[in-house]
Amino acid sequence: MTDLEKSTQAGFSLIETLVALVLLTVGVAAVTTGFTEGYRLADEVGRRQQGISLAQDKLAEKLAMRFDTITIPTQAGERVQAGSLVGHDEMNGVSRTWVVEPNHLAPGLARVWVATRWTRRGAVQTYPIAGLLAEGVTP
Repeated sequence: MTDLEKSTQAGFSLIETLVALVLLTVGVAAVTTGFTEGYRLADEVGRRQQGISLAQDKLAEKLAMRFDTITIPTQAGERVQAGSLVGHDEMNGVSRTWVVEPNHLAPGLARVWVATRWTRRGAVQTYPIAGLLAEGVTP
């Protein structure tokens, strides 16, 4: 019996090592893609929540004002146009526009309209919200 006949295969062959490396690479790529997609979705949800929150904050701010002062500009970006207060600002990539229309449906009733806009994957997203303020009613 020769030494060649006595020896048995020990260790991994080059092909086995390459196959294991390819499988490991595919697995790591799949996990990385999953994390990247999850991060992107979390960012989109965060941007949408920010847009909604900014619209609700501005609506609450305007509805908390007294009726007789609701069309008086109180900050930069606000102006009176045709008897209505129009305003615009931008925060962290979210654009916000609001309009206060006194005596909109009836005397003593003002409509407050707020809309936010932001971009998601190149498409413009919007969130509009509106409320009414009655003269003599305090929030």
